[in-house]
Amino acid sequence: MEAAQTHEKGQCQSIRSPTCNGAQSLTRDDDTTSTGTTFASAPTANDASRRTQYIGSRPTRSTSATNAAFVSSPIEPVHQNTSACLTAAIKLMLLNRTKGKVVLGGEIHKDKSISPTILTGVPEDDILMDEEIFAPFLPIIAVDDIDHAIRVINSKPIPLVIYLFTNQEELKNKFLLRTRSGQLVLNDTMMQLVVHEMPFGGQGESGYGMWFGKTSFDVFTHFRGVINVPNEHEPFLQARYRPYTQDKYEWACGPSKVKIPDA
Repeated sequence: MEAAQTHEKGQCQSIRSPTCNGAQSLTRDDDTTSTGTTFASAPTANDASRRTQYIGSRPTRSTSATNAAFVSSPIEPVHQNTSACLTAAIKLMLLNRTKGKVVLGGEIHKDKSISPTILTGVPEDDILMDEEIFAPFLPIIAVDDIDHAIRVINSKPIPLVIYLFTNQEELKNKFLLRTRSGQLVLNDTMMQLVVHEMPFGGQGESGYGMWFGKTSFDVFTHFRGVINVPNEHEPFLQARYRPYTQDKYEWACGPSKVKIPDA
């Protein structure tokens, strides 16, 4: 991730979190678009140092209880069940068939785990962009400008979260107004799970409903509408009965002819 983050004037980075997530609990990053960024053809010494700092020198075989949860969703051991075998094969297939270039990570240990992997030069129609990855891959898509980045995001199913890294207020407002997502987080990740007062949820393929606090209760609550019309109001509702006249027609259509205020 370090190689992809630039915050100079005119530059920004946006990251989409998963779609196709009915459970709404998977919030890792699925792909990123970046403008004005250059990438080294191979990891630098600084990249390697930071990688060791965060995930250890052998990321596919972490023995630390702390690191284990962050070591890139290991491939399930193939001896467990048929589903695990299929999952392992799919993850390896994705890595082998992508048109992107691995610039960091990509190590595979005995077909059981894959280290966190960053790929650049990923085209918009790449296999990694078809659907939710469920693998420790971060595809980076190069775009010409911010408008191009927004078009890429809007061409995909609505994401659960968009993470936008920029110091420009204009860009923040542009993403707020021109993109759709369950949440929009500025200059950080995962923070939507910290603010419990803010409902959390997706749209469309990224999930339905919201949760946290009272919102969780509301998800499983049906708001039943009840109308009690007193009998004495009947004289005021005669326009709904025959014979119909022009006056009755105007009365019935009145609400639909209210002018919509200009934006």
